[in-house]
This record gives sequence, structure tokens and C-alpha cells, in this order.
Amino acid sequence: MDEWINYFHFKKDVLSTEDHSYPLMDESDLVDELIYRVQAADLVFLEGKQGTGKTRLLMELARKFGNNKQVVYLDCKNINSTVDIESLMTGKYGWWNKLFKKIPRNMIVFLDNIQKLDYKNGERIKYFFDQGNIQSVIFTAEDRHNVKFSESLWQRIGKRIIQIPELSTTEEKELIQDRIGKNKLNSAQLKMISDASNGNIKILLDNTREIFEYMADKKQKKLSREKIEEIIHGKEEI
Repeated sequence: MDEWINYFHFKKDVLSTEDHSYPLMDESDLVDELIYRVQAADLVFLEGKQGTGKTRLLMELARKFGNNKQVVYLDCKNINSTVDIESLMTGKYGWWNKLFKKIPRNMIVFLDNIQKLDYKNGERIKYFFDQGNIQSVIFTAEDRHNVKFSESLWQRIGKRIIQIPELSTTEEKELIQDRIGKNKLNSAQLKMISDASNGNIKILLDNTREIFEYMADKKQKKLSREKIEEIIHGKEEI
């Protein structure tokens, strides 16, 4: 475990962007909207910057629908370009369906970080959607303009493009406090970290981690604003 985690008596890396147990915003209305869209058999595109909670929302939806055989989730950020969506769906129903390529119907598909998917992927997904094998799809990416979809697939998505709003400075400060507690950094220090993040939650959490790593290394519990400024802007070797 990292030294700073022990030093501040945390049980885990509370500043990880991979930990989706922390809500980044009041997401109840957005979850309700996405549940409705899945039940309405829609294709939906969810757009938001890195760290704004796209993956967390998909995980929450997967829990809401519950039936593991009906739901397919795939994080596409580490793939090359091609996904065998047919195998993903048949594989959910065991080796017998996979052997005979019996494709189930009414599948719910969550495709996360799809910017690397190629044109062929989109066309296969559209085909299975039109055939009724897929009931609904939620795609996520940071920027829809970097996604290689055909015009006909965009037409099927239509106006169902949902943008996750960026957090305000106050919300970013509350996000950090929710993770680290309310007494480790004061309001002015939190604002400095927020201002340096440029609306990117990953940078926000990474900058906070660097500050905590410095304090752990120097065995300090408090830092001046000047020192935080140095750390954030890389003027101090940690």
C-alpha cells in the first residue's frame, strides 16, 4: 500500500479514478433517465470528460437491471479496434449457445470508452439492434466527435445524446472532501487544486494525491498555500 495511504490512515486509495463507489454528482435523475431509455429500447450516447462518472453510471445500471445474462458490459479503452459483439452476447448464455452461435434476444449492452471502436463495430451493433437481439445500447465516450459511427447509426441514436455536466468549483471541493475528509485541506487550498484541474476530474484527484504524497514523504500534516502551488505546478520534486 502506498505510504501516503498509511500515513493518513486511509483504508484504500481514496483518490483513485478507478474507484466507482464515490458518486461524483447527484446522479439520481440521470440514472432514472437512462433506466427509462433502456426500458424504451433506445440507443443512447453518454458523453463526458474523463472521471465524470460514466463508468459508475453504467455499473449502477447493471445493478439495477440485475440479470447478468441479459446485460453485457465492456470497457473498450484497452482494445485495438474490433469487438466481437456476437461472441459477447452468446457467451453470456454458456458454452452451448456459443458453440452453436445461438444469439439471444433483448440484450442490454453497455459499451464504455468507445472512441477506439471502428466503423465495423458500429454497423454490427446496429444490425443486432435492428434484428431484436439487442434491446438497448448505451455508449460512452469523452467526445462523440471522435467516434467512428455511420450516419445511419447516428440517426438511430437521434437526440438521445446525454452530456454529463462539468462540476463547479464548489462541487469539486466537495468531491475531494468527500474522499479525504473535511479537516485535511482548507477551503482556499481546495480551491487552488480545483482551479488547476481545468475541469478534469482525473487531474483534480491526481493533484490532490501528489499533495498527500508530499506530506507523507515529509511527515507533515499541513502545508502552506505556497507549497501547494509549487507541488501542483511541478516546481517541487516529491
